[in-house]
Amino acid sequence: MLDKCPPEELAKLDQRSVAMIWIYNGRNIEAEVTSHANKFRALGIEVMGAPAVRSFDWAEHQNYPVLPNRTDNLLQWAETADKLKLGCVVATNWTGPFSLGVPYGIFETTWYPMLLHADLAWNRKANTSTFIDRFLERFHGINPVTGHNLLGNYRVEDYYDVIWKLMDEVREHKEEAELIAIMHDFEVATDRSRAIHKYAYRWELYPGDDAEWRSLQNNYTRNRRGREGVLPRMKAALERYQPSDMAEHFVKSRFYLHDYLERTLYQELGLNAIHPPVDLTAMSLEDKIALMCVVGTPSTRAEPEFRGRMAQHRFGGIGIFPHNIESEQQTHALLAEVKNIAEGNGSPMPYYVSVDEEGGTLSKFKSFFPYIPGNRAVGLSEDPEAARLLGKIIGSELHALGIPMNWAPVLDVNTNIDNPVVGVRSFGEDPQLVAQFGVAYIQGMHEAGVAVTAKHFPGHGQVSGDSHIVLPECELTIEQLMGGPLLPFVEAIQAGADSIMMGHLVFPNIPESGGLPASLSPFFATELLRKRLGYTGVICTDDIEMGAIRKNFSPEDVGVLAVQAGNDMILMCHTPEFQSRVIAGILAAVRDGRINEEQIDESVLRIRQLYDQFRQYQAAAEPIPREQWGEAALMLARMTVKVSRDPQGLMPLKASMKYLLILPLQEQLTQADNSGSAEIRLAFLLKDEGLAVETCYCAMKPDAEQIKSLVLQASDADVVIQGTFNAHLFTGQLELAMALAAVKPLLNLVLRNPYDDAALPQTAGCILLCSTSDYSLRALVECMTDSK
Repeated sequence: MLDKCPPEELAKLDQRSVAMIWIYNGRNIEAEVTSHANKFRALGIEVMGAPAVRSFDWAEHQNYPVLPNRTDNLLQWAETADKLKLGCVVATNWTGPFSLGVPYGIFETTWYPMLLHADLAWNRKANTSTFIDRFLERFHGINPVTGHNLLGNYRVEDYYDVIWKLMDEVREHKEEAELIAIMHDFEVATDRSRAIHKYAYRWELYPGDDAEWRSLQNNYTRNRRGREGVLPRMKAALERYQPSDMAEHFVKSRFYLHDYLERTLYQELGLNAIHPPVDLTAMSLEDKIALMCVVGTPSTRAEPEFRGRMAQHRFGGIGIFPHNIESEQQTHALLAEVKNIAEGNGSPMPYYVSVDEEGGTLSKFKSFFPYIPGNRAVGLSEDPEAARLLGKIIGSELHALGIPMNWAPVLDVNTNIDNPVVGVRSFGEDPQLVAQFGVAYIQGMHEAGVAVTAKHFPGHGQVSGDSHIVLPECELTIEQLMGGPLLPFVEAIQAGADSIMMGHLVFPNIPESGGLPASLSPFFATELLRKRLGYTGVICTDDIEMGAIRKNFSPEDVGVLAVQAGNDMILMCHTPEFQSRVIAGILAAVRDGRINEEQIDESVLRIRQLYDQFRQYQAAAEPIPREQWGEAALMLARMTVKVSRDPQGLMPLKASMKYLLILPLQEQLTQADNSGSAEIRLAFLLKDEGLAVETCYCAMKPDAEQIKSLVLQASDADVVIQGTFNAHLFTGQLELAMALAAVKPLLNLVLRNPYDDAALPQTAGCILLCSTSDYSLRALVECMTDSK
């Protein structure tokens, strides 16, 4: 800095000052130092020297690759100091140009040049050419004769090039020598990256040439394998000297260029499709935790706030919900935005986007895709082929949207008919049937190119509470679970379920669970699912923002509990502030030792393998062509209509008769239901068949006055057709049915839970549909009119 000052300014310096001359590079140390020393000494100011035992070279390499540069600097400084009779020379350890390279400054990376400087400064009469032999013997316990016998001659600047070759002879400071060997292997592996542009350019010149492709691929493969081999060794070695988060920063910084090339050039060329990423050391702890988190967006587009969160956290995926969907065009646009954001952040592709697309009461895309029956309707068929077709239709729709994962099938065995949250989302009440249908559904989904998430482990069908609101209890013992509700999950594992979702419910009669919900219990996620059942795929929570969890656990605690339980992914799809607190809680738990980072790494590997599976499914996909969706949906619906009885011979319906159609006003019974208040368009379909139909509507819970009014309206009809909607729970509908059956021929239509059938008048006809989907109603009309 003072070098630029004019003489008149330098003359103002206090002569008690000492000027330090810093020169780290260059071949003319003596000339430059002599010029500066003479200038200051002429002003009566003494000088001192500053070589560097570690610094970057002209290409901004540091340390291991540039020891010749460092030894040259030190040797020149020693000779110059002698000639100029400098009383002090201070060796520096420079880190400025690469702040994240601080781990290079730990002792094992500077012992050699540091002690060379000391030898040159304090032992000036020693033979410099023998320093490497003296260092190897004193510091590493290597006999010089042994070293030279193995490697021949080597010079003072060759230390970093020989020590890794002498690892078997090292007796002292072996860990330091090992780290040098690791860094050498890293430099060798990454040097190949510097040449890959030549192979890429030749491939661009000669596209399609097999020989050029093999050359490019071989270069990439050697590069990648070298990096994969050195990465875990590097991280493990560094963690012996410093905190793991500092080691992570170092490794991430060293591999940044190569990770960038993976996301850009290698992906564009299709190279990393052959060798999907498996390295974890280059990921920061924050990125690993974010990868375990699945979030959502409150809008129908990617708002700036959502973009900002995606940039801040590389979330593992997002969930799509009814509020995100307006039209097919808008949905495609939203998904494209999400993909672009994720891809720009370096997330694996195809990006994890999932949806609860179950058909029936949980049909997100029914406004523009075929609205088809759901699980319980399919269960009426008693034919697993119907479940396979259901999975393939839904899978084909998701494949068309580019959604690689479905949070389905529901494998809960609905043994409690009063269950408010499962109901028609289940295939049925028999574990064997649910297992068979679940396996078939998975097969159909996979055929269409979409991954599946089986839910809600270990079974949500026995409870009487809705976990969206409260934390329900299940009284079953572990023996009872094993004897029934777990069977569908056992079969799903064998069928290749890609992910299994944990349910939010407690089991007071299973003390091993520790009173925790299954989703947060190490017994259920790790001991039972992972160990006893041998599941190796991704385990995820149900959404932890549901009332069952949010009302009982803080965000900071619930994420920690979820990870400690053994979950690989955490669903929290609604509140940004909640999500940030969950992530912060997990991060703190890893740093203070409550969560082992190795467990985080295992989860990240499973998630990355799931991403690989997405690619494989999409590559092998055989979805139903879109022009055939309607035909397939009607075929499925026809399989699900079940006539329970027709004692009065009311079918087929006749054009000569007058019909009164009484339908319930649909209500949303749970948050896992988007059928809402949608109109049941049965009357239009019946009229299209030339039938005389008058339509009335009743409440889900009709009171005595409404029942009386509807019975009075029935007086003008020849036959009454009454649709029921969980009449076994809303018994006012049963009272209406009894009153109608007493005055008119009655045909009941069970539109939701099948349990209405047994409670309705047995003298009346009854058809089970368990669905109000468009195609179910079409199939119903075909059945009622014999018009198929």
